[in-house]
Amino acid sequence: MFPAETWVQKSERVFMAESRKPVNSTEKAKLEKELLQADILAEHGHLVYLVPERAEGKNVDSLTDGIKTELKHVTGNIKTLGTQFKYALKQGDNIFIRTQEKTAREIYSKLIGETKTLLEHNVSLREATVVYVWIDEESHLYEWQLQKIISIARKLLKNKTATNAVL
Repeated sequence: MFPAETWVQKSERVFMAESRKPVNSTEKAKLEKELLQADILAEHGHLVYLVPERAEGKNVDSLTDGIKTELKHVTGNIKTLGTQFKYALKQGDNIFIRTQEKTAREIYSKLIGETKTLLEHNVSLREATVVYVWIDEESHLYEWQLQKIISIARKLLKNKTATNAVL
C-alpha cells in the first residue's frame, strides 16, 4: 500500500511512516495524540502502522491489523463525539475514539442515535466496521461492531414508523 515508505518502529507493535515526522508544533501535537492512541491499541494486541499524511483527498490515520482505521481524540461533549463519529465513518473502515468524562452507556447511546440519523438519510454504512472506544478514566478498551449498532438503530426506526402509523 505504501511501497516507497520507510517505517520507524516506535514500540513493539507500533510503526510510523518516516514521512510523518512533524515539521511544526501543530503536527507534533497531532502525532503525539495518535501515538498514544496507537499505543492503547497495541497494548490490546493490535498491530498499528501510522500511515503517511496525504496532501489531498481522503486520508486515514492508521492501518490497524491491516485495516484502515481513523483515530479520533474527542475532548468535547457528547455532541462533539457524535459529530466526530460521523466524520470518522467517512474516513476509515474502522474507528478508534479516545475520550474522557463520558460513560460507555452514553457513548453507545450516542453512536446509536447518530447511526439512526444516518439511516434516516439513507447514508450507506459499512457494517463490518469496528468502533474501538477508550475512556481515559476507565482504562478499558471497548470494541463495538457497527453491525450491532445499525441493527439497534433500525429497530428504533421501525418502532418510530409503527408509532407514527398508529397516531
